[in-house]
Amino acid sequence: MTTTLRHVGDDLALILDPAALASLGIDDETSLEVSIDQHGIHIRPISGDHRSRVMASALKMMEIHDETFRKLAQ
Repeated sequence: MTTTLRHVGDDLALILDPAALASLGIDDETSLEVSIDQHGIHIRPISGDHRSRVMASALKMMEIHDETFRKLAQ
């Protein structure tokens, strides 16, 4: 697929083919992970399972380091 960026207000937007999005199960409610490396921009849908594991890990780290975070906030 070849496409270009388009102006949307003051931003640039990437318009993707609806059929390509549908084949990946992506709609306007889907959370996406965007990563950038030397090869380009990578976009992928975040599955519910992945999201819950990330949230659980973040909550665990916040719990473990609660005292440190509170000291840093002061």
